[in-house]
Amino acid sequence: MALLTAYLILGHLLGDFVFQPSKLVVWKNRSIAGLSVHILIHLTINFLILLPLIFQNPWIITLVLTIYATHFLIDHAKISYESKTKPKNNLPPFLIDQILHFLVIAIAIIAATKSNYTIQTADIHLYYTMLETPIFLSLLIVATNGLTIYQYESARTKTKVNFLSEQNLTRATILLAIFYLYLSS
Repeated sequence: MALLTAYLILGHLLGDFVFQPSKLVVWKNRSIAGLSVHILIHLTINFLILLPLIFQNPWIITLVLTIYATHFLIDHAKISYESKTKPKNNLPPFLIDQILHFLVIAIAIIAATKSNYTIQTADIHLYYTMLETPIFLSLLIVATNGLTIYQYESARTKTKVNFLSEQNLTRATILLAIFYLYLSS
């Protein structure tokens, strides 16, 4: 289950950060069509990265569809909240949104543990079936996009949070590297 969990998290991070340009953010905040495109991007990414597991475990299709149906509802609720309340700082709704997405993934994984989940480790899938691969890629996305989100929110709201100093970012990067090395040993 750890490998499926790691790839679901990677898929979420790719869909919410890497493949969601600012134009799509604006579009999804203004239109259900934009939000639907955002969800279709998520589904496409997840089906592509989970394809080897889907061939062995077709029930993963239902799992992914359920996760992204709830993703649509969570994003829609966040967008509605922000349009009605016009908060000065969008960081708390953003964090709640992300926590809910990861909670849904966790609940889906807990529900999936009841199934007969198998992974065949053929040479062709060597890197794919290593748990370190999606963990490393997820850490890379968080490290590269986390600062960008912080800078955007800080500039937009004209507030500055001291915990993201250059020194603390360096420490966090070192800790992530140590964590990755620990997992790969």
